[in-house]
Amino acid sequence: MIYGRHMTREMPQRPRGHVNETWSIRAFESLLPAEWLSHQFESDYGIDRRVEIFEDQTATGHFFNVQLKSQTTGSGQSPAVAIRRSTLNYWAELRDPTLIVIAHEPTRALWFRWSHLLGHDENPDTKSRQVRCDEVLDEESAARLREEVVAYRLAQELTHHLPLDVYLNGATLYGESASGLKRAIGRKLSSLPSFFRVVHGNPAMPYLQVSIEDTRVMAGLRGNYSQQITWELHGERDYSALASDVIASLALSCASVGAEDLAVRLLRLVVSDTHTLLEANGFGYAVALLARHEATDALLTLVRRTAAVEGHPARDIALAAFASTPSPRAVTRTVE
Repeated sequence: MIYGRHMTREMPQRPRGHVNETWSIRAFESLLPAEWLSHQFESDYGIDRRVEIFEDQTATGHFFNVQLKSQTTGSGQSPAVAIRRSTLNYWAELRDPTLIVIAHEPTRALWFRWSHLLGHDENPDTKSRQVRCDEVLDEESAARLREEVVAYRLAQELTHHLPLDVYLNGATLYGESASGLKRAIGRKLSSLPSFFRVVHGNPAMPYLQVSIEDTRVMAGLRGNYSQQITWELHGERDYSALASDVIASLALSCASVGAEDLAVRLLRLVVSDTHTLLEANGFGYAVALLARHEATDALLTLVRRTAAVEGHPARDIALAAFASTPSPRAVTRTVE
C-alpha cells in the first residue's frame, strides 16, 4: 500500500511517565552548582544519580546518592512517597548518604529529605515506608547539602576527632530558663574532658548537638537522626535527671554509628538517674551495649532500677538482650 505524503502513519510514542522522569532529572541537575558532577547509574538499585562535590574546581572526595521520584497529583506541599524496605536497608549500608527528591510536576517544585535523618520507624514490619519530603530544593540548597554530606561522613569517624564538641543551644525549657539543664549537662560531661567538650556556639564537626526548644529537647549526632525528648514537669525540677536523659540519647546516637566505646562512657555517667533508658524502646539496646563491653556495674544498676518498677514492660527485653550478646555468661552470673 502506498501512503500519500499527508496520510497519518503510526509512530512510536513516549509515555508520560518517561517525560516526567526526564524533566525531574533535568530540574534536579539544574539546581546543582555548575562544578558539581552528577553521575548516572547504569543499573538502578534505588539510586538514580551519584553527585560528586567540587569546591574551587577541586575534588573534595565527598559524594551523595540521589533517588528521584516524580509526582503529577496533589498540592505539591511536603509530598510523600513510599520507599521499599529493601531499598532503605540498602541505603543504610552505603558509605555515602542518600538524598530522596520528589519532583512535583504541576508546580515544578522539588522537595527533598535525607534518608539517614528519617525518624523512628513505627511500623518496621511493612514492605515499604512512607517518606515525606519537607524541604524545598532550590539554588540556595547547595551549601546545606554539602554541610550534611560532610557531617554524615564525619559521623562515621567519631573516634578520630576527639574530644567531640557537645553543642548546647536554646533559651527556654517549659517556659523557664534553660540554663539549669545546660549547667547539669556540662557538670556531668566535665568528668570526660578527653572525650567531650561543651560549647555554646561554633561547634567543630563532627559534634553532638542538644537543641532545647521549650517543650522538647532534640539530642543526637550532627549528620544523624536526633531523638526527641519530652517531659511532664511539675514543681521542682531535677536537672541532674533531665541531663541524664539527654546524655543517654547522645550515647545511643554514638552507638548507632559504631562508636560504642564512647556510648558506654556516656551511659556509665547516667544509668543511676536516667528515665529514658527505662523505656522499652531503648532499654534492650542499652543492656546489650553494656553487656558487650562488660560494663557490669552500670548494667546491674540499670537492671536493678528496672526490676524495682512493678510490671515494667522491659523485663522480657532485658532477658532477650542478655541472650543476644556475644558473651553474656559473665554478666548473667553476676546478676544471679
